Amino acid sequence: MEARLIHLIARLAPIATVLSLTSGCFGPLAARLADKEVYPILELKQAEELGHEREFSIQTDVDPMTQAVLDSAGLSDGEYPIEGLSMSLGDALAFATRNSRQYQTRKEQLYLQALDLTAERHEFSPIFSGSISGLAVRDAFVTTDATGGTSIEPVRTGSIGTGLFASRLFATGARLTVGITNAFVRSFGADPAETASGNLSASIVQPLLRGAGTKVTLENLRQAERDVVYEVRSFARFERNFIVDRIEEYFRLLQQWDTVENEERSFESLRLGRERSEALAEAGRLDVFQVDQARQQELIAENRLTLARTRLIQSLDDFKLRLGLPTELAIVPERSEFDALFEQGLVPVEVSLKVAVVRALEERLDLMTASNAIEDLERRLDIAENSLLPTLDLSASIDVPDEGQNQSLSFDTRRRRTTVGLDLDLPLDRKSERNDYRAALIRRDRSVRDHDELRDQIVQQVRSTYQDLEQARFTHQIQVRNLKVADRRVESSQLQLQAGRKQVRDVLESEVDQRDARNALTASLINYTVARLRFLVAIEGLDVDDQGMWNEIPYGEIADAKS
Repeated sequence: MEARLIHLIARLAPIATVLSLTSGCFGPLAARLADKEVYPILELKQAEELGHEREFSIQTDVDPMTQAVLDSAGLSDGEYPIEGLSMSLGDALAFATRNSRQYQTRKEQLYLQALDLTAERHEFSPIFSGSISGLAVRDAFVTTDATGGTSIEPVRTGSIGTGLFASRLFATGARLTVGITNAFVRSFGADPAETASGNLSASIVQPLLRGAGTKVTLENLRQAERDVVYEVRSFARFERNFIVDRIEEYFRLLQQWDTVENEERSFESLRLGRERSEALAEAGRLDVFQVDQARQQELIAENRLTLARTRLIQSLDDFKLRLGLPTELAIVPERSEFDALFEQGLVPVEVSLKVAVVRALEERLDLMTASNAIEDLERRLDIAENSLLPTLDLSASIDVPDEGQNQSLSFDTRRRRTTVGLDLDLPLDRKSERNDYRAALIRRDRSVRDHDELRDQIVQQVRSTYQDLEQARFTHQIQVRNLKVADRRVESSQLQLQAGRKQVRDVLESEVDQRDARNALTASLINYTVARLRFLVAIEGLDVDDQGMWNEIPYGEIADAKS
C-alpha cells in the first residue's frame, strides 16, 4: 500500500506542474475551441435560412484594407476636407461591415446566441468529471502505561482519494450516472496501519409522469436551436437596413457636396452681379438701392456657403464615426459615384403594390419568426401542463466495491449491490405550477396578437414605402422641369436687365431659384434611390454579401413567384 501511495504522488506531481505552467494558455485555447464550434453552426444556419453560404467571424483585428487606408489617407489638419482619399460606395460599405462598432455588436449578439446552443447540445453528450485529493494530518494521543504513567505519541496519517464520473441525459428524460472512486489512508507511527477502499457505481433515473418524454426533455435544446435561427433572421434584417442606412448617408454626403458647389456657383454669380450693379450705378443707369439689394444677396449667399461647408464637415465626421474610422481621417466620397447616379437616373420598380404585399407576407423574416413564436409558446403551454402532474420517477442503481487487497483496483461483481425503486411526489401544492400554466396561456394568446399586429404593420410599411417611392418619382420629374424653367429665367432676366427692362431684384430672384432648383433636383434623385432600396428591404427583395454590397432580386422573379 505504501508503494501505491508513492506511485500516486509521483504521478500527481508532474500533472500539477504542467497545469500551473500552462494555465495562462487556457483562455485563448478556450476561445479558439468555442469559435471552432460556433462558426460552423452559424454558417449552416445562414445557408439554411438565407440560401447562401457566408463565412462568419467576430475577429476584430484591423484587416489589410482598413490598415492601408489608415496609412495612406493621412489626418486632416482641421481645414475644409475637400481634399483627401476618395472612397467609393463599395469601399464605404466594406469598411462599415468590417469596422462599424454597431455592426460588430450585432455580430457578437448572433455569436452569443449560437454559443448558448453549444451549451444546450452539450447537455445531451457524455459529461465527464474527475477529482483527486490528498490530505496529511498530524495528531497526538495520550497513552497510559502499566505503572500509570502517561505519554504523548504523535500520529501522522496521509490519504489520497480519486474519482472519475460520467453522466448522460437522454431524450426520454432519463439520466445515467457512472462513477468510480478509490481512497487510500496510511497512518505512520508506532503502530502503522493502512486501509484502502473503492467503489464502482451506476445509477439511472427515469421520470414517468412530470418531466417525462422528449417534448419536455428536449425543449431547451429545441428552443436554443430555433433561437439561433431567429437571431440569424434578425441579423439579416438588421444588416439590410444597416447597409441601406450607410448608402443613404453616402449619397447624402454627395448631395451636401453638390449643395456646396451650387452655393459656390451662386455666390460667385451674385458677386459678379453685384460688381455689374455697381458699374451700372456709377454710369447712372441703376439706382443705388438696387446695388444694395445685390450686396445683401451676396452676403446671404456667402453665409449659406459657409453653413453648407460646415454641415458637410460635420456629416463627414458622423459618417466616419459610423464606419468605425477615426473622425480626423482625411477621406471624402468619390465624385464619380454622384455622376454615375445621375447617369443612371430613376431605376424603375416593375412590380405592383398587390404583388409586393403578397411577397412581403410570404418572405418577411421577422413575420416568419413571429409565426414560429406561436409554435414555441404552444409547446411551452404543453410543458406547463405537464408540470401539473405528480412526480413519479423510476430509479435503479448498482454498486460494486473494491476488494482493497492490492495496489490495483479489483472489483468482485459477486459483492454487487443493486436497487430498484419508485419515487412518487404527490401534487399537494401546485400553485406555482398553476400560475405558470395560466401565464403560458396568456403568453400564447399575446403572441397571436403580436403576430397579427406585425402582419398589419408589414402591410402598412410596404404600402407606405411604395407610396414614398411613387411620390419621389413624381417629385423628381417635377424638379427636372423646374430646373429647365429656372435656367431659362436666369438667362432671360439677365438679358432683360442689360436691356433695361428688368431690375436687379428680378435677376437675383431668378438666380436664387436656379440654385434651389439644382439642390432640389439632386435631393429628389437621392430620395427616390433611397426610397427604392427601402421598398426592397420591406419586401425582402434585397440581400447583402460578405463585402457589404447589396444584391437586388430581379423584379421578374418576384412577379413570377406571386402570379
